[in-house]
Amino acid sequence: MAEALAGNLIKQARWPLKVISAGTSANKVRETTPEAVTVLSRAGIHWQGRSQPLTKQLLSQTDVVWAMTQAHIQRIDDLLIGVSESRRPHISLLAPEQELADPLGCGMAAYEALYDTLCQLLPLRLQTLLDA
Repeated sequence: MAEALAGNLIKQARWPLKVISAGTSANKVRETTPEAVTVLSRAGIHWQGRSQPLTKQLLSQTDVVWAMTQAHIQRIDDLLIGVSESRRPHISLLAPEQELADPLGCGMAAYEALYDTLCQLLPLRLQTLLDA
């Protein structure tokens, strides 16, 4: 949902940014969950994305990484072992004061709550990239 929403915001604002998402626990490509597709569709975002695992190669092509939890940050750091500090992306929590729970298996209300949170966070975070 974060990739779909961020991509939609970037497209509407015509910002010169590219966004992709990847899962720290994903081990294969999967369809977006029906709950996420429904929540996005209700917002007018028609999305048919697929999950992908986060890899060292993907990180090597990235400038900024926003993670949902501290555990995600730890996994990212593990993938970057041996990579010099100058070649590492900037890594932080998407929501600096809280971790964002994965709604997978938690029902539609969890997806809706995460979507609402993403709607508040992403415009601000994307704007900080432009202001930097």
